[in-house]
Amino acid sequence: MPPRVRAHLNLDAARSWIICDEYNEFTWPGVDLDMAPGGGSSYGFAPIALIERVRAELRAARARGAFKPVIRTE
Repeated sequence: MPPRVRAHLNLDAARSWIICDEYNEFTWPGVDLDMAPGGGSSYGFAPIALIERVRAELRAARARGAFKPVIRTE
């Protein structure tokens, strides 16, 4: 994920990435959610160009049969 997007979303400087051949299945809200640094939650909007790129990658993964769920709730 680009550094400007990480900063905009209040993510730390560690490497971040988006996995486009799997999706998470979990209960919302669930044990998989964690507090943001300093407490509370962090939400934001990613740039439309990034969203469109992810959307295209998700569709390509699904078309080749590689789009799989990952069960995250215990």
